[in-house]
Amino acid sequence: MLARRLTPLTLALLLFPLAGCRLLIKQSIDEFKGAQGDVLLINELPDSGLMKYSGVEFEPATTTVGDKLAPPRLLRAYDSHAQEQVEELRDVYPGGAPTLRIASEVLYFQKKGLMSAAECMARVRMRDGDTLIVDALVRAESEAFTAAGEDPLAGACIKALAKFLRSWKEDPQTERDRIREAERKERERERKRERDD
Repeated sequence: MLARRLTPLTLALLLFPLAGCRLLIKQSIDEFKGAQGDVLLINELPDSGLMKYSGVEFEPATTTVGDKLAPPRLLRAYDSHAQEQVEELRDVYPGGAPTLRIASEVLYFQKKGLMSAAECMARVRMRDGDTLIVDALVRAESEAFTAAGEDPLAGACIKALAKFLRSWKEDPQTERDRIREAERKERERERKRERDD
């Protein structure tokens, strides 16, 4: 009965304060999550994944896009986090031959704006000698104001790489299945977009 008496404008005015709550809750969740990264494969990995490798070695990160898109502070943070992750990965990559050499070229960095996310993207090539084993993009994104600088984004990129290295060493078939499922979902989204257009 009350709803019938309230005009749409009155209802809107009553519900308006709740709109800010949603934004506040979303921002709180983003601050809690911090920067998140993922690895996007460009090439196919061997059936054995990365099981044959005993060690990983990160080369210093490089860039060809200049200081504006890839600040030196970002490259230093990337290298520092990479060395920390080598130690974290010792349980699955104890060291020795064969070693997977990991070269990263930072392609893009964007600080967080009021309405835009902070982003970082790098191309990663993992080699066994002269043979390219993995060609991938690693990207990190943060909607959080507290995790939007060079250090948190570089850390998120490296953590995503470490997760990738660990999963392809421990269970390559599960990783392959996960990638196929993600590709299937992406194809479904594309078909849905085409139908909607």
